Amino acid sequence: MNKSLTHLNRRAPFAQRGFTLVEIAIAMVLGLFLVAGVSTIVSGVRITSGTQNQMAQLQDNERLAMTLMTDVIEAAGYYPDPRSYSLLDFPLSGTLAKGQFMTGTTGPDTITVRYETLPNDGVINCLGASNPAGGAALVYTNTFSVNAGQLQCAVNGVNGGNPVALVDGIQSMTIWYGVTTAPATPSQTCTDSYMTAAQVEAGGYWNSICSVRVTLVFTNKINPASGPISFSRVIAVMKTAGANT
Repeated sequence: MNKSLTHLNRRAPFAQRGFTLVEIAIAMVLGLFLVAGVSTIVSGVRITSGTQNQMAQLQDNERLAMTLMTDVIEAAGYYPDPRSYSLLDFPLSGTLAKGQFMTGTTGPDTITVRYETLPNDGVINCLGASNPAGGAALVYTNTFSVNAGQLQCAVNGVNGGNPVALVDGIQSMTIWYGVTTAPATPSQTCTDSYMTAAQVEAGGYWNSICSVRVTLVFTNKINPASGPISFSRVIAVMKTAGANT
């Protein structure tokens, strides 16, 4: 009995032994390395996620801006049943002559298009509204411009004709008009020259526009050091280039 107690007493101090200062220090250093590694991973994921969100927002803005402009510009000069309507139904309005379906300015660039709609025909203006049922034929005049970093549009008879912001993050807009300056031949495409609004005005080609090249310059929030991002599209004008099917 005494031998057993003596044996237990000898082992008891070893059973209560803790960590040394060196072991604790090593454990703390390893823990700090692990925390630093996790923090770096989390920070990287957060930065990547933020960049992807900004990229997605930029792409959404590009698509939205170009879709709105394409839908409206394509319809320039449109009018319902040609047996009952014609371009002459477009009245004299501001800088638009009677029967004229497009105009614009240079520096800063703007573009104005108009077309005629019937009640409940589904043809929308640049603000997304259409001719309501129960009304009469209506000519929509849509003017796109860029101001204070926004793509804006004004429509006659809507919001008092004042511009409404459509898309943010746009620095500028450049418009080139594709015109046919001579009678078309079998080997000639509709567009034979691209001109600024001032050149179209000087040549009297407003009703000879076949296409419009739109370039929007977006603010680069993802990598500002690389400069702004340009996005361009050539839009066929249905009135002269034919329906886009």
